[in-house]
Amino acid sequence: MKFTHRWLERYCRLNCEIEQVIKTLPFLGIEVEDVHFFAKDFERMCVGRIDHIERHPQADRLNVCLVNIGEADPVQVVCGANNARLGLVTAFAHVGAIIPSIQTPLKKGTIRGVGSFGMLCSKEELGLSDHSDGIVELDETLKPGTLLSQALNRDDTFIDVSLTPNRGDCFSIKGIARDIAAAGLGDYLNPFESVITNKFEPFSDHIHGSASCFALVNINISSMNSHVLCHHLSSVDQKLVNPAVDLTNFMMFECGQPFHAYDADLIKGHVRVDISTGGERFEALNDVTYTVPPNAIVIKDDEGIIALAGIIGGKRTACSPHTKCILLEAGIFDPIAISMAGQALHLTTDARMRFERGVDQGAFEDHLRQILTLFKEAGATIQSGSIHISDPAIKRVPFDHHRIHHLTGVSLPLEQVQSILSQLNMSYQDGVVTVPSHRHDISIPQDIVEEVLRIYGYGHLTTCDLPLKPAKPYRTNNILSHCYGLGYQEVVTFSFTKNETSLPLQTPLSHEWAYMRDSVVPSLVEQAASLASYGQESIKIVEQAPIYSKDYHLYQTIVLSGLCQGKKLDKTVVDDVQYFDFFDIKGDVESILKQYGIHNYQLESPSLEIYHPYQSATIKMGKHVIGYFGAIHPKLMKKAFAFELFLERLPRLTNFKIPEKHSVYPKVVRDFCFILKNQVSFSVIEKHVYKVGPFVTNVHPFDVYGDSIAFRVTFQSNEKTLNEDEVNQYYQKVISSMESLGLELKL
Repeated sequence: MKFTHRWLERYCRLNCEIEQVIKTLPFLGIEVEDVHFFAKDFERMCVGRIDHIERHPQADRLNVCLVNIGEADPVQVVCGANNARLGLVTAFAHVGAIIPSIQTPLKKGTIRGVGSFGMLCSKEELGLSDHSDGIVELDETLKPGTLLSQALNRDDTFIDVSLTPNRGDCFSIKGIARDIAAAGLGDYLNPFESVITNKFEPFSDHIHGSASCFALVNINISSMNSHVLCHHLSSVDQKLVNPAVDLTNFMMFECGQPFHAYDADLIKGHVRVDISTGGERFEALNDVTYTVPPNAIVIKDDEGIIALAGIIGGKRTACSPHTKCILLEAGIFDPIAISMAGQALHLTTDARMRFERGVDQGAFEDHLRQILTLFKEAGATIQSGSIHISDPAIKRVPFDHHRIHHLTGVSLPLEQVQSILSQLNMSYQDGVVTVPSHRHDISIPQDIVEEVLRIYGYGHLTTCDLPLKPAKPYRTNNILSHCYGLGYQEVVTFSFTKNETSLPLQTPLSHEWAYMRDSVVPSLVEQAASLASYGQESIKIVEQAPIYSKDYHLYQTIVLSGLCQGKKLDKTVVDDVQYFDFFDIKGDVESILKQYGIHNYQLESPSLEIYHPYQSATIKMGKHVIGYFGAIHPKLMKKAFAFELFLERLPRLTNFKIPEKHSVYPKVVRDFCFILKNQVSFSVIEKHVYKVGPFVTNVHPFDVYGDSIAFRVTFQSNEKTLNEDEVNQYYQKVISSMESLGLELKL
């Protein structure tokens, strides 16, 4: 939301400097993104009058001018503008001034032997226009020496604020002024006195329920001039179109109520509000043809759609310089319908941003009469009109002012709470707060507490100790701690995605975040790519987060997902650079599962497209998938490896136990080599070896040659030192177990 100091003062008579307002806005919950003091663009510049002019002795296209700048002696300037003439009042820049178009300080110069001690500037050089045909021609009544910023009405302050989605009431100068006045920085004003006495007829037909208020007014603009107030639009980077459209834009920025002007002569028949059935084609003002989605609110005449209500008008009925009569439309439309239609079309406009956050229904008729007053002041003639108005529901919130202390620690007397709420146009009587129609974001007592504290000042909050309660151990915290030990760093990413196969959102934030993710890995890939773009050479990140499924029974589940990419170890005197590979991610997964005593799992070929088809695996326990790991598909990211574990499917974690301590007794290691007579995966071999007995603590393959596989088995007890007979007994059990799989011991 953009506004200027002068525009703000139409609604708020400030009792402080604008700098104090800028400092206070963030404490009211309104973030200031940008501030620009226009006068600084015209420092060391003033109004000058050419009192003498003669042709340059050495150049036919140059003139030597003596410029009166309000000082005792005129200043000599060499100028090549075609419109330079005696008596012209124009813009003069002193030596040392920074010219806006080139951002370079002006220096004294000698041009063809004649000294030049300043500069006469064009609109292009001053940054006021993209092109110009000569130097600026100012009002002849301006006194030489007057500051140029004052002469150009550019001695103003530009402010750009960022609003949270709940503060739709501040998408207007009027709303910003209300908050500033409530904070005690000025007095709230109402600059309008309506002179419109026209009586509008009620609509003869039914207005669709999605439009709680709606009005159409015929206006003759054949003798209309541009309204003096519309110069405020240029100060907030709004392009001036024509007098009628400019007034609708002015009112939208000033009061937060969007309007739309149709060329009345281009409308065919009857205008009405309707709900689209979907599939209709509509050419908008931005020269794009849209396919209107189902349930979108549309404005129609007898030939079809002439506007997407609350979003954008149609090209067929657009106003032009030749328009003589307009049909002015105003309405209050269903915010959810507006939002969903805009999301479906990927179309964001100033009108949509205001309607989907909520427009003040209680001020609808006042705003309509205000804009009609402006039309009349500009020379237009107000003709017939029709109007439909429904009163907004009165919102009352039960509230106990002692709740402020309970939630914030700040104690305020009842009279002060009532005074603050009164400044916010709320009344507090008999334990009930009545909320004004422009505050769509207030519905529960906590909202009232926030409003009181906003105006009272967050700076009054004091630091206090919270009561400590014994923490309950939660299994996933222990998994994350183990990941930290493996070198991972935790990240937190959004749960939204643009993957169309995922769970769709009814009202997404944007078309890029229109679905809920069904895997955390793509989010980690994006995060890793971002880290790599900043020069991070070793990336090892982990996230514990929910994922979502279209399957109702698996709607949400918690997963642990990690990703590693890049350098594992830097180059040393002894070793070259080492990079993460498949076995690093496999080792991390095994470490996590082993830490909690999970050994009886199998590895199978994956079915997920996000992984490399030949360098990845699915982790299963029986028929149940508990995770995936492997190399990321090169189309998504090269030389990156990831895993994903479904924490709620890990049986040992259901009744979490602290892992047992490492045994203090010695290990016994035995190597085995078997001939594979049929195809058996190592996960099956590993599973059968662990079933031999509790003393098997590790199974590790170390060689594959032809149809033979060699692996090492570690035996260890937590209670005693194993003797030779016990080890030999387990050695024979391993051989027997392998023979049951069809393997033959290689001697």
